Amino acid sequence: MLIGDQLEPEILKPVLKSDSVDVYFSGAGYFATASDEALPTARSVFSSPIIIGRSNELEVGFVVFVQDRELTLECYDYVGDFPDGFRDQDVSIRAT
Repeated sequence: MLIGDQLEPEILKPVLKSDSVDVYFSGAGYFATASDEALPTARSVFSSPIIIGRSNELEVGFVVFVQDRELTLECYDYVGDFPDGFRDQDVSIRAT
């Protein structure tokens, strides 16, 4: 949804199917990063449409960054209080 047609499907598909994804928790959000030689080096930020995720009472947002042949999906909490085990919960997603 966020990237839409901004990257060619043949570039994006291998990244989305990658078995090698690094996940980092910053305290305020999760960052999932995958790399592929086909990704561009120039920085692009994809934040529209606004994607809102909801799990129990927690709402989160999403942004995608592409730079230096890496694609990073950021999942951030609007309040700054991720509960333990959030990664294991089901999240419903809607676009605004």
